[in-house]
Order: sequence, then structure tokens, then C-alpha cells
Amino acid sequence: MNFNWVSNLRNDFWMIQAPRSVAAAFIIFNLIGMQLYPGGTIHNPESEKYQLTQNFFSDLGRVVAHNGVQNFHSSLIFNLTLLIIGISFSIFYTALPELFSYSKVNHFIAKIGTIFGLLGGLSFVGVALTPSDLYLDLHILFANGIFRMTLATSLCFGIVIYRSDVLPSKYAFGYVFFALFLIMYIAVSEFGPSARESEAAMIFQVVMQKLIVVVFLLSVVYQTFGFSNNPGLIINKQLT
Repeated sequence: MNFNWVSNLRNDFWMIQAPRSVAAAFIIFNLIGMQLYPGGTIHNPESEKYQLTQNFFSDLGRVVAHNGVQNFHSSLIFNLTLLIIGISFSIFYTALPELFSYSKVNHFIAKIGTIFGLLGGLSFVGVALTPSDLYLDLHILFANGIFRMTLATSLCFGIVIYRSDVLPSKYAFGYVFFALFLIMYIAVSEFGPSARESEAAMIFQVVMQKLIVVVFLLSVVYQTFGFSNNPGLIINKQLT
């Protein structure tokens, strides 16, 4: 048997190190972007700087802030992080099905999950390329796509992990837990009060968005421990 060290290192990076690094980078750089945001919210254009409970994440990506000031630095940081996330997660979900290739059924379900994962990754890229103040309809389409595609991906891989012995069942439950949060958020975004109705409605929607983003990042980091705690998992897939 030959051992492909290059392939192993590549998979180890994209399935463990890259998701963790991207999640950390998103938090760090967006905190910087919040400090650079000129100011203004939907209901209060005169507010100063970024308001954690009143500004959406997408406000960071606006070309012009709600207060009418150019938002170059903040939008550059925010949109670049979205591009990196979209590309990294697409590669992650492309590599993942191979861990379940021993079973035709599981491999098939995993590939379906990968298709939705790729669409979710493309949705991140789409949000980055469609600032909400320039292409609102497309921006909303891609933003909704992130959560809907991720929901489908979570359900697929939750089923696959539960059906297999590749990873402990707790990682399947992690996907289910994440899926429940996604369903709740999608319901709120679809049937909850519009952020433009009132300041209270805006705060509700903004807080829910930040909550789901935190859960999203934690779920990504959580599943990487399944691979790092089982180093032979990736290595064995390189044996031929």
C-alpha cells in the first residue's frame, strides 16, 4: 500500500485547520469592520458607529453607510471574509463525502449534502458581490440561500453521520441541533416582523441574525474536533 502524504496534509488542512481559521478570522475581522463602520441604522441614520443590536451584518458590506458616508474599509473587510468563507466551505464539503465512501447509500446522501454545501458556499460569495444598498433583491436572495442551503446540508450530514460509524453520534446530534436553530431562524425571517416596521422589530431581527451566525460558527468548529480527535480517519482514506 502506498501512503499519499501530500493528499493527507491537504485534507487535514481543509477539514480541520481551514474551517477553524476561517471562523476565527470572520469574528476578528468583522469586529474590526464594526469599528470602522461610519454609522447609521435603518431607523436612526444619525446613530454613531456600529450598533451591535441595531445593525445587521450586511450593513458592514454596504458601499454607503446608512448615515450617507462612504463605507469603503468596512465593506472591503466584510466582503473579503465572506468570499473566503464561501470558498473554504465549498472545498470542505467537496472533500467530506469521501469519508463515507465505504457505503453507497451514505456516500450518495453525503454527495447530496455536498451539492447543497456548494450552493451555500456560492451564496456567501453572492452576498459579498451584492451590497444591500446596491442590489437589495439579489442580496436578500443570496442571504436566504446561505441558511436554506446550510439547513439541507446539515440534515444530510446529520443523517449520514448517524447511520455510519465514521464519527461518534454526538456529531450527528450537533448537526441536528444546528438544523433546529436554522429552522427557527428561517421561520423568524419569513414570518416574523419586518425590520423596517419598527425599531423593536429591527432589534429582534438583528439579534436573531447574530445568534444564528454564532451558532453557525460554533457548529463548524465543533465538527472539526470529530476529525482532529480521530486522526486515523483522514489518514485511512489515503491508503490505496
